[in-house]
Amino acid sequence: VSEVRTEEARAAAERAVPPVYSPPDPSIARAQIEHLRAALDYISLVRADEFAAPEQKQADLAALSDLALKPETSAQILNLPAARWDAIQQEALRVLEQVMRNTIRESDLPTIRRGVPSLVSLALTEDQANLVVELVSAFIAPNSFNSQELTDAARQAARDAVQPVVQSYKSEEMIVAGGQIINAAQLEALEKLGLIESGQRWPDYVGMSALVILTTAFLGMYF
Repeated sequence: VSEVRTEEARAAAERAVPPVYSPPDPSIARAQIEHLRAALDYISLVRADEFAAPEQKQADLAALSDLALKPETSAQILNLPAARWDAIQQEALRVLEQVMRNTIRESDLPTIRRGVPSLVSLALTEDQANLVVELVSAFIAPNSFNSQELTDAARQAARDAVQPVVQSYKSEEMIVAGGQIINAAQLEALEKLGLIESGQRWPDYVGMSALVILTTAFLGMYF
C-alpha cells in the first residue's frame, strides 16, 4: 500500500469536488416581495397625489431607493388608468414570487432576468408587459450562496471514498532508471522494498513538491 499515491488520489478527489451551494432561502424571497410591494404602494401614493404637478410626481418616483425607473417608464406609470395599474401590480408580484421560488445564484442573475418576459401574462399589452419586467427585474436577488461548510463536508466525503492505492512491482521491474529524477512515490517504494534503509538521512528536498536525484549507487537498482 502506497501512502504517497493514496494521498495523491485523495487530494485529486478532493479537488474535483465543485463548491456546494446552500438551498434557496425562502426568507430572501419573502423580503424581496415585500420590497416590491412597498415600492408599488409608494408609486400608488404618488399617482393618487392630486396636489402634485406631473413634474413633481416624476421627481417623487425618481427618489425611489430600491427602484431606478426610466423617465419614460415613470411617465407611463403616471398615465395608466387605475384598473390597469392594479393589474400590473398584481402581475409584478406574481411574477417575482414565481422567479424567487427558483434557485438563484449571483452568477445566474443575468440569465434569470432575461427569462422574466416569458413569465408575464399575455393578456397585457407589450408596453405593459415591459413595465412588469422592469419592476420585477429590479427586485430579483440571489437566494443561494456558496457554503464553505457543505463544500468541506463534500470534499471530506470524496477523500474518504478513495481506497488505499496498492503499488505492485514485478520481478526485475525497474523502479528508478539511471539519471531519472526520483519522486516521493519512488522513494517510498525503495524504502518499503528494503533497497534503502528507512529513516536514512536524505536531503530535505525530497518530497511531493521537491525532487532530488538519487546517487549513482541506487539509480541502477532493480527489483
